[in-house]
Amino acid sequence: MAGCPREAAVSVPGNSLPVMPMPGPPELGRAVVVPPGATPPGPWATAPSVTVDAELLADEAALAAAVQLLHRRWAGREPHVVELHLGDDELAAPEATSDDPWRLGDRFTFLRERLHFLVWANSYDARRDPPVWWWAYKAERLGAEPGGPADVVLADGSPAYVDGGPRGPAAAGGMSVVHAESVAAGRLAPGRSGESALAGLAPDQAAAAGHAAGAAQVIAPAGSGKTRTLIAR
Repeated sequence: MAGCPREAAVSVPGNSLPVMPMPGPPELGRAVVVPPGATPPGPWATAPSVTVDAELLADEAALAAAVQLLHRRWAGREPHVVELHLGDDELAAPEATSDDPWRLGDRFTFLRERLHFLVWANSYDARRDPPVWWWAYKAERLGAEPGGPADVVLADGSPAYVDGGPRGPAAAGGMSVVHAESVAAGRLAPGRSGESALAGLAPDQAAAAGHAAGAAQVIAPAGSGKTRTLIAR
């Protein structure tokens, strides 16, 4: 997924940035990114905080621990604060390895790239005033309208939230939810409810399709419904 902070470098004319009431529905568990030393906006006044700086990037063990912590908060939709001491280019710079792929193991990840994702996937950008929900801005570029009681208004007139949390059914006060991955792919299609997505699956298929954020390993013989399970997920 394209990182939200790259939007900060986009030329935005006038006051066209969408301004939404924060923090959105509590079920969406949104976070906020603040500059060094800043006081978090009111909704996050008592939320846990993590500092992302050059010292963290230089310590692989601390970086791995921060990634694990932020993943748990993102997957659990726990509101939190990220105090960001790095420029967008420092955090978003691509990583590479010269190791043979088969030596990396199935748990290998580029920690800084994962950190970049976790910092911005479901976060307001409060490094500017007023804070920006970049996913709404991206949705507007696809044809959504600003305003309404949610993040944006879709073409059919229905209000919708754009969700940067883990993919899956998300409650949002009864309103439509468009996932950030769909917006990043150029679509404004709301997701299905959990009940409709899992309807007709066997218990083991439903368990795999409804697995929480992260990878799920499915081992099953031919004809057992793996493709159907993937589609439902």
